[in-house]
Amino acid sequence: RILYARWRDLLSDYAAPLALLLFTGLSYVPEIDRAIGHARLKVPDEIGLIPSFPRAWLNPLLPGSAASASAAAAVAAYNVTGDPDEPPRVLEPWHIVAAAAPALMLTALFFFDHNVSSKLSQHPKFNLQKPSSYHWDFSV
Repeated sequence: RILYARWRDLLSDYAAPLALLLFTGLSYVPEIDRAIGHARLKVPDEIGLIPSFPRAWLNPLLPGSAASASAAAAVAAYNVTGDPDEPPRVLEPWHIVAAAAPALMLTALFFFDHNVSSKLSQHPKFNLQKPSSYHWDFSV
């Protein structure tokens, strides 16, 4: 055994924040800091949180409303390339088809994973009493 059970449990509970702190601290080691140089992300203090392009924080939910039309116009007018002479980038049909393949695989994975884990947890040896809302997770 590498660690006592209590230490392993503690480490597994806090592994993600500890890894974040470890590697953030590691990036400030002088030799590694010189290698990174100016590649570190600079976040300005005075601006705070801003949207990725000029838009409101709250999205209009009613299609056809004036707020929805002005939001659509703002998005259409924004050029993600940053160059006003270059046309804005749009998704081509093959982009959507290429994204649909992994999306369908993930959907099937989640579906089968849910079914297998629910069947395993319903084994008669566990004496599971199903509540009235047992299958609502599929409808949600």
